[in-house]
Amino acid sequence: MNLGEIRDLVGTILDYDPEVQTYQDEVTDVVNQIYMDFFSDKQWQFAQKLVTRMARADRTIATGGYNGAAGPPADVTINTVGNFFETWMEGQVISITGGTPVVVGHTQVRSEYTIQKVVSATQAIISGGIFSTTQSATNATLIVKSRFFDMPYDCVSLISLGVRDIYEDTGPYDNVTKYLDETYDLDLDQTGRPSDWVRSSDMTMAHPRTAPVVANGGGAGGVPVAGSYQVRYTFVHVANGRESAPSPPSSAVAFAAGNQLNVSGLQNTGTNSGLFKKLYIKGPESAGFYESISPTPNETATTAANILLSTSYLTDSARAPEHSGHLLRVRLFPRQSTDLKVQIRFVKRPPMMLDDADVPEFPSASHRYLVYRACQELFVKHNNLQHSEMYRHKADAELLKMCNRHLTEGATFWIKRGYKESELYTAPTPSLTTLG
Repeated sequence: MNLGEIRDLVGTILDYDPEVQTYQDEVTDVVNQIYMDFFSDKQWQFAQKLVTRMARADRTIATGGYNGAAGPPADVTINTVGNFFETWMEGQVISITGGTPVVVGHTQVRSEYTIQKVVSATQAIISGGIFSTTQSATNATLIVKSRFFDMPYDCVSLISLGVRDIYEDTGPYDNVTKYLDETYDLDLDQTGRPSDWVRSSDMTMAHPRTAPVVANGGGAGGVPVAGSYQVRYTFVHVANGRESAPSPPSSAVAFAAGNQLNVSGLQNTGTNSGLFKKLYIKGPESAGFYESISPTPNETATTAANILLSTSYLTDSARAPEHSGHLLRVRLFPRQSTDLKVQIRFVKRPPMMLDDADVPEFPSASHRYLVYRACQELFVKHNNLQHSEMYRHKADAELLKMCNRHLTEGATFWIKRGYKESELYTAPTPSLTTLG
């Protein structure tokens, strides 16, 4: 069943299905909330996902330079002689030690910071501290440490981490709790072949607070079909893919096919903050917001002209994030001494169903679970507790069936028994039985 069919069946059972958009939206919200809770409640086989992410080894250079005497914003700028900085380093830890003071009597920095933005291969902006006017050095040693390993944004709970690359030494990583991490005082700077992972502090990115403003610019190019359009946007670190929750949506504006879509009212995130803006557009063909194919506006940009949406955006464009900018992170122990392709298996969060044609991402034989559970909730709203309780039992029975089918694989295996012969078999034939 798709969302429209689920909602229709709920209306049939309730014997109440008014053609009122507000009420239909309420039913859709109830179904989606049940859908999200259902997916995250257990480690369903159909809810598990495998992805591979690169865990980077440390990078070191001994020709780093900084000069706090130059004053803001140069006091947070790190330069190197020769190419060093890579895009993946954005958001990672950088250690600064040693070097030769620029001015006699100046002191050297000896601390760790976070790389806020990679400007080029020879320059980066750091956060987490401000150098004093008497801190400066050349030929300082810089070590970039990929200490934190980001989980995918649709990760609800982590099941396993490990290396299963055919070109690498394979092996699973064990989970070490934060309690044991602190009790045994695991060295943050120990490197080698990882054997464990520790849940690190989660991170939530700041998100846009104000809605953008959409204007019809007329002219050529523009939107693919006629209708009403809205825009919302997120903050994004282009280098590492970290993305915030979306802004409130703009007001709807009518467009003819081919009209230019212009946006204003974007937040200025500050020079060198690393927070670019990714734009998402909602057209008349879907209730979802889809990623624009136009270039990403930079930190200080507050407007964007002729924002384009792919003509095949319903199949090839990403939808606006639903993860609220919250990121799960772990720390590998020991920290990887070589670049590793780490396989992550986790319980995923599915995209919400927004359009009537959207279908739940689990076996169709069990879709009626959403119907029963939605009826349980809505009968309470209709002040019919007897029917609510009845559909709670029906939903629980359906949930039990799914637990038996989709939680674990069967423990049965086949055992070959002795050979037998008969008039029907001219050659010895093995028979099989099961155990478990």
